[in-house]
Amino acid sequence: MNIAFDIDDVLCDLVGDFLIFYNKKFDTYFKYNNFYSYAWYDVLEHNKNDFKLVIDEYLDNGGYLKLTPYNDMINLLKDLSIDNDIYLITARPDIYDKDTKKWLDKFLGNSYKRLIYSNNNHSYKNNNLTKAEICKKLDIKFIVEDAIDYAINCVKLGIRVFLVDRPWNQDIKEYKDLIRVKNADEIRSKIYKELIL
Repeated sequence: MNIAFDIDDVLCDLVGDFLIFYNKKFDTYFKYNNFYSYAWYDVLEHNKNDFKLVIDEYLDNGGYLKLTPYNDMINLLKDLSIDNDIYLITARPDIYDKDTKKWLDKFLGNSYKRLIYSNNNHSYKNNNLTKAEICKKLDIKFIVEDAIDYAINCVKLGIRVFLVDRPWNQDIKEYKDLIRVKNADEIRSKIYKELIL
């Protein structure tokens, strides 16, 4: 079976680790739970263009290499990879491919089949496919995701989504194939309970 995982804030703590950098740089006290939206510039009260420079500084200085893994999700992915093909589908800027692969090698090794960058606001390659379209094309049975927009687009194309509970994804209506989960144990339980595998 083909299964997909997002990377940021599913397999690793991008928001939390970025906040350490941000709060130190600007002498602020923002917390993880302040992120009511994934539009970080709104939460942190920046204009979008200036905020891009802050993000670039963080990433250019190895931000993706320093991310803290969510070990429960890493272990779930590794367990699922024994009998399934795992695809990592990310909206990360693809110019950080080298850092992304280095982090994945360190924490996932060869537990995944392929890393795919989706079409998004951050992509510099000409990939025309959204996360949902990639999932449809690869016949993905389910994706583990944290972003509302990507989750809804997947559900609309008939792909089941395990939406990892995060502060920025609270404002979403219920969909038949969208299952909110708090952690990897809940995903594991729901997979076997519903005989998805």
